[in-house]
Amino acid sequence: MRAFFVVPSFAIILAFGCVRTVPPLVTNKRAPQSDRSQSTLPGKQPDGSVLLPNQWSLQPAGTQIELRDFPINVSVHPNNRFAAVLHSAYSANQVSIVDLISGHAVSHAPIEQSFYGLEFSSDGKRLFCSGAGEEVIHSFDNSRP
Repeated sequence: MRAFFVVPSFAIILAFGCVRTVPPLVTNKRAPQSDRSQSTLPGKQPDGSVLLPNQWSLQPAGTQIELRDFPINVSVHPNNRFAAVLHSAYSANQVSIVDLISGHAVSHAPIEQSFYGLEFSSDGKRLFCSGAGEEVIHSFDNSRP
């Protein structure tokens, strides 16, 4: 009876107990410590990229135009020369007109409240933007005498 238990136990040991083990790899090298003096602050970098607060980097394509705070919507004029930019909710609510050829803002119009809506009329003579909680639509006339 004793041999009956020894044979199955020996078979189990052979099947599962004979596994080659390798000692864990141990090194004395330490991971490099981050040097606070070499950390880079978020924002525009010397190479033209933009470093985000989470340390991800964006490499913009094309020409960048500096805008005011918190632009939320852009509408391009039908002649493709100008763009209206709606700034909302961060500091001053306003509409900026940017000359896309020169790359500079040429006009700023403050408004009390704004939300997301912004659009030129099909002929480009008027610009409309939302008035948010005031429940109005701001209209700007671009017709010339």
